[in-house]
Amino acid sequence: ENQPLILMGTSAGGNLAFGTALRLIDQDMADKVSGVVALAPITVHPDAVPEHLKEQYTAYEENAELTVNSRAAMQVFFDCYKAPVDDVYTSCLLHPRLLALPKVYIAELGLDTLRDDARLMKGALDTAKVPVMYDAYPGYPHCSFMFPFKSL
Repeated sequence: ENQPLILMGTSAGGNLAFGTALRLIDQDMADKVSGVVALAPITVHPDAVPEHLKEQYTAYEENAELTVNSRAAMQVFFDCYKAPVDDVYTSCLLHPRLLALPKVYIAELGLDTLRDDARLMKGALDTAKVPVMYDAYPGYPHCSFMFPFKSL
């Protein structure tokens, strides 16, 4: 009952895993989290990508229509969620205390609109010296590990 949790999620669930871990850290409950597993996570709203990272954030253009979560679909999801674009629990990449996260696993899917969300978060966690295990799956669209084929 007092065991720390590994928070896990896919896509928006990956965002919730990061956001929940960061919220617990902010509430002085970091000891409740032993790890984060984020599969194809949302880590930053496209309109909140820091200026110095924008050149690395191209998947929304490159993969706009190659996956079930197209650029247009992602905009609908963000509009429904109604969080400010720079909210640090939605755009977790912007959180000032990433260095307090425990070990993290991230899976990137190469044909996903969220590909660069995964890459940028890995870079930020590496900079913060958070232990990260990272797997990239080039040529696979969003959540393709749930389906037995490369495209939908």
